Amino acid sequence: MGRPKGYKRSQESIDKMVATRKRRGNYCHTDETKKIISITGIGRIPWNKNKKSPQTSGEKNGRWIGGGYIYLHNLAWKKFGKDYCEECGINLIDYYKENNRRFDMHCMSNPKDYTIMEQSNWMCLCKNDHGKIDQEVNEQ
Repeated sequence: MGRPKGYKRSQESIDKMVATRKRRGNYCHTDETKKIISITGIGRIPWNKNKKSPQTSGEKNGRWIGGGYIYLHNLAWKKFGKDYCEECGINLIDYYKENNRRFDMHCMSNPKDYTIMEQSNWMCLCKNDHGKIDQEVNEQ
């Protein structure tokens, strides 16, 4: 089961865990070792500082504001999202309770042009219906 998210251990329980680890001999770092590790890290520049990943920087990033796949689907959801699936008619609240997710936005244009922000180009679908429609489109 584990602890609930956001749970903070008390200082007393942390001290007990440290004492147990030290007693068992599996507590790795002494206070002296910790001090040495801290000192050696001072002034060190991370290897990736000021470097950009060519795969995910700029327009190639899915969350790029102004044209990425995820950005455009989220924008379509904000503009055209509905509280029911346009194919089977399931209610968004019931669907969210079962699946813990919102409906998918399906781009109707062929070939796909996600930049067309018109109601006629987007459908609000549950995951099952989205998969069926994508499969039908791919078979054609």
